[in-house]
Amino acid sequence: MATNQFNNIAMITKKSLNVLRNNLVLVPRVNRTYEKEFSQGMGKIGDTVNARVPGFATVTAGKVAVPDGFQDSYVPVTVSQFNTSLRLSSKELALNAEDGDTLGGEFERSVLGPRMSAIYNKMDADGFALYSGFNGSTGTPGTKPTDLQYFLDAKAGLAENAAPVDDQIYAFLSPRTESSMVNGLKGLFQDSTEIAKQYKKGVMGQSAGMSFLMSQNVVNHQTGTWSGTPLINDAGAALASGGTTLPIDGFGGATDSFKKGDVLTVAGVYAVNPVSKVSTGQLMEFTVTADYAATANAMAALPISPAFVTTGPLQNVTALPLDGAVVQIFGHATSYSNKVSAANLVLHRDALAFAAVDLPIFDGEKQVRARDNDLGVSCRTTHWYDGVNDELLIRIDVMYGWAVLRQGFGYRVQA
Repeated sequence: MATNQFNNIAMITKKSLNVLRNNLVLVPRVNRTYEKEFSQGMGKIGDTVNARVPGFATVTAGKVAVPDGFQDSYVPVTVSQFNTSLRLSSKELALNAEDGDTLGGEFERSVLGPRMSAIYNKMDADGFALYSGFNGSTGTPGTKPTDLQYFLDAKAGLAENAAPVDDQIYAFLSPRTESSMVNGLKGLFQDSTEIAKQYKKGVMGQSAGMSFLMSQNVVNHQTGTWSGTPLINDAGAALASGGTTLPIDGFGGATDSFKKGDVLTVAGVYAVNPVSKVSTGQLMEFTVTADYAATANAMAALPISPAFVTTGPLQNVTALPLDGAVVQIFGHATSYSNKVSAANLVLHRDALAFAAVDLPIFDGEKQVRARDNDLGVSCRTTHWYDGVNDELLIRIDVMYGWAVLRQGFGYRVQA
């Protein structure tokens, strides 16, 4: 295999990476602070960095100090390696060559480009897959929004969770949600540039203090199947502050179920502002952290997040769930059973953490690492010739990781 083909592959890899920056919607708009720790030496820290999340302080009246304990928390950000690969026969290479042994635009468009696109598409998709880590939710499952109300409600929820009010708030919409919103809001934006985007490009742009972006990777969530009147089953008053499970009975079906990502509220349990500890007047929402099925019309310990905490610097609710309190799903009793809806996201930049790591080069003649410095992501392409089968083999590798950094800085808009 001619040497200049390897050189062409290296050049095309770097060119493709620059073109594919438009495929990444979520990666450029999240917290990237912690990946610097990986670049300081993988051998020293391993594949995980514990991202420090500062807690909120408690303010007390009077001259007597009441010191808080150290309340900072740590979120693990773990990176993993991903790859895609292909093999090309001499015939296939000849058909993709533009000038003798030179690989060019056709090879980029039909061979390398689609695989680069796939691997970076997965990079974004893995971030959107973390939607179930956010407990805040608004919207109507199964019904597409046509105005800004649900998104404004989500933005208000971020503010109630002490998210910064700045220009780093983004709304990520599924294609169908965007089409419904653009049609419902056409002409309502005041900025002429944004109106032009709506009419000429069919996109929303900026409005109401948020940047609206469409992504095909927004995840569809299917709720569990349930009936009856779910109630807290805690006659022995066993629930305590810090708990992460709920005992529930009253299901109409013996094996009714919840799905990971379903959002619950409990009557009488209100959220508090994490700084002031004053009730927001909104029922606290909990996300189910794992699929769970009832046994004999009851669930002994439904896993939820966040933990319900009633006192101290980490307080997030006004009271513990009481026996007999009504449990609702997405704000309703049973009407959202077995519904499929797009989990559109409204996020502050600090809601998610992302880290990308440059992979090492072992063979400078057969490997090339291309990096987009603006995005802070890179890929490594390796190519080698199989003389037995007369084939060129190519693999593309990346290494990255995601984590929910601040649960309260993200909201889901069901649609």
